[in-house]
Amino acid sequence: MNRFRIGDSVKVDFASVALVVSSSALFGQVPSPPQLPPDSIVAAVKAAYQREFGETIEHPAIYNNPQAVNCRGEGHLTTTAYLRAGVTTTLLSMYMSRDGGSVIRKDRSQVLLARRPLPWNQNP
Repeated sequence: MNRFRIGDSVKVDFASVALVVSSSALFGQVPSPPQLPPDSIVAAVKAAYQREFGETIEHPAIYNNPQAVNCRGEGHLTTTAYLRAGVTTTLLSMYMSRDGGSVIRKDRSQVLLARRPLPWNQNP
């Protein structure tokens, strides 16, 4: 694996990114910005975090793609939140009905945070 130092050339990486963006534009596939979920769904998701986990989550991440359906054509949304405490973080996640009204599956998991690496000039 190559290691880059300050001043090394990274033109290939930038060219690859530019090629992907340019090829999408050439075919008329301009990516659209993600849309924020309606306030009613955000409120329902926040209420579910409080009810299911006893946690107040101000800005939950919500993925609610209308094209995401199961075999029966039923939609759902997925939401996640991270709670940091010292050297660990707690990941809260829920799989919910499309309107955020009912929880289908929930999970709480503890994750040990990675130690911050030393700057490149202090690595052994």
